[in-house]
Amino acid sequence: MESEWFDPVLPERCRRDLPDLACPLRPSDRRQVSRLDKDINAFGLSGNGKQIWFAQDVAINKTLGKDIYPDLPKNSARIYDDLNARHWDTWDDGSRSHVFTASLNDSTLGPVVDIMAGEPFDAPMKPMGGGEEIAISTDGARIAYTCKR
Repeated sequence: MESEWFDPVLPERCRRDLPDLACPLRPSDRRQVSRLDKDINAFGLSGNGKQIWFAQDVAINKTLGKDIYPDLPKNSARIYDDLNARHWDTWDDGSRSHVFTASLNDSTLGPVVDIMAGEPFDAPMKPMGGGEEIAISTDGARIAYTCKR
C-alpha cells in the first residue's frame, strides 16, 4: 500500500531531470542495508550513492567504578578526574561521537571504518551539533567533519 504523501510520478521525473541526485523512492522500494549494534546520531550518503557516513557513540574513557575497578562489580559510582563531568544537560559517560564510513554495495554495507579511531573528540560536536557538521564529497573519497581538539 502506498503512503498518502507519495507522488508516484516524482521518482520518474526526478531520474529524468536530475539524474545525479538521490530521488525519493516508493515505500516498497526502500530496504535496510545495515545491521549496526548501536544507534547512530547522524548519517549521510555520497552523491554517487556508493559511500555512506554515519556518527555513532564510541566508549573512549572509563567513568564507571566497576569498569575502573573490576574487582568491585557492585560498584555504582562514577569517577571523574576533571571538572567536565556534566555539560549542559548530560553527564560525561566516557563516550564520544565518532564518524564512520562504509561502502554501499547494492543492498549491503561494506566494512565499517572509524575515521576517528582512538580520538577523544566528538563529531558532530555536543551539545547542539548535527549532521550539518559532516560533509562527504560526491564521489565519496573525502569526508570533512568538525570537532574540538
